[in-house]
Amino acid sequence: MAAVATTPGPIQAGTRVFLHDNPNSPPLAGVVVAFEHMANGTQMAKLDLDVGRTVTVPVATLTLGI
Repeated sequence: MAAVATTPGPIQAGTRVFLHDNPNSPPLAGVVVAFEHMANGTQMAKLDLDVGRTVTVPVATLTLGI
């Protein structure tokens, strides 16, 4: 079971971000809902994307949005 993690740097819950998970398509915009710290040490962020999906992705794939 994943534990709640501390917030990484300037990206906090409620922050608008861009998800860069596919180099062949433009980034997706969304809002950070929560963070998780996985057993393997990966910091994950749960996002509500503007396209109507909710995803959990590595924080490393995010940049700050407008």
